[in-house]
Parts: sequence; C-alpha cells; structure tokens
Amino acid sequence: MRDIARYPDPLVSAEDYERLHNRDLDDLDPLELRREQSKAEFLLMLLGDSDQVIAITPAGELITARTWLLKRMELIRRALRGVG
Repeated sequence: MRDIARYPDPLVSAEDYERLHNRDLDDLDPLELRREQSKAEFLLMLLGDSDQVIAITPAGELITARTWLLKRMELIRRALRGVG
C-alpha cells in the first residue's frame, strides 16, 4: 500500500523525476500500464476534494497531485489505445 499511495518526488531520485514527467510510461507493457492506471485511479479517489502541490517546475509552475494524476491517466489511456 505504501508504494501505491506515493507521489513522485523529483528531488529524491532520477526515477521519480522521470515518473513526474510520465516518461516512465514509455517502457511499460500493457499489464504494467493497467497497473499504473489502477494506482492513479486509487490515488485520485484518496485525494477526494483536496489537492496538494507535489512539485514546482523551474519556471515556477505548480504541479498539483490532481493535475499530475489526470494527465497521467490520459497518457496511460492513449498508450493502451495504441497497444490495441
């Protein structure tokens, strides 16, 4: 459960940086994409009506948990459609 309910922290590792920018999705097979989709849906459900800033870009743009999750879910849906 701990691994599921965790947002990426780009200051912790290169992997988290890649995950924040959704670059990790390119290397996932369909089963892994579906697993990531389930994780994102679960985190969105836990978020409820609240939101939190999870990162700030060098340009000063705030990336919130909700924004990141919704974008991630859309990219996963696109990747799964491309797979068939």
